[in-house]
Amino acid sequence: MPVAVNVVRVDEAGAYRHVDRAGVRLAYREFGDPDGEPVLLVHGLFAAGWSWDGFAPRLAATGRRVIVAELRGHGHSDRTGPYTFEVFAGDLIFLLDTLEVGSLDLIGHSLGGHAASIVAQQQPARVRRLVIEDAPPPPYPGDSYRGPGLRSLPPRSRVLLMGFLIARYRWIRRHLDLEMAKTVLREFRRPDELWWSQLSSIRAPTLLIHGGPESHVPGYRLEEMARLIPDCRLVTLPVGHRVHLTAPAPFAELVLTFLAREPELGIAH
Repeated sequence: MPVAVNVVRVDEAGAYRHVDRAGVRLAYREFGDPDGEPVLLVHGLFAAGWSWDGFAPRLAATGRRVIVAELRGHGHSDRTGPYTFEVFAGDLIFLLDTLEVGSLDLIGHSLGGHAASIVAQQQPARVRRLVIEDAPPPPYPGDSYRGPGLRSLPPRSRVLLMGFLIARYRWIRRHLDLEMAKTVLREFRRPDELWWSQLSSIRAPTLLIHGGPESHVPGYRLEEMARLIPDCRLVTLPVGHRVHLTAPAPFAELVLTFLAREPELGIAH
């Protein structure tokens, strides 16, 4: 059965479109050259496709086909579960299949970065380069680390996060499924030995970006993650969790330089 692709607001540049996955509408936008090398951008929790509005045009200006996804429960996508990491990753794969995208570069922030890591684990031949921005790894079984939460944030970051949530309260209520947010935070705190063991299956040159001490993501966890991915580099930009929003110019310079490198050259630890 053909997959329905519903187009909305087609008169606007970068208009949202939808694909239908078993009755769940998943929103996305496209920028740039439709014949360019594709790259998929995936946002984090408490955000949506708008979080890439500053970076997507810069990426498109390099001649790329830029696809900005919105995860279920966020933005213009349906608020329909289940909200597991596997489902989020499956939605991304479904979107790429529907758009007939083969190999591509994949960039994800936080929740989107974790979903991107699963896509790269499940379809290693498809992901050409992988960028994961400040995504919290899950705990090991029996681990004392309990995943992200307000209590894990440094005091200044806790204040900044609360200010961000208060400032965007109306948007969150209109465009975010709060039950999804609760589920995702529980997922991040659930030990996942399989995810850790499958990091070695990632074949794409990978760039991990850490937000430094102001981020709630422990740097030593990302160091462990970097050691397990065969071709990986970890870079710290000490500006907090939302690196691409807080420091857009350094983020863009770092990522665009990484994407411009030939995949076969790789990156050394």
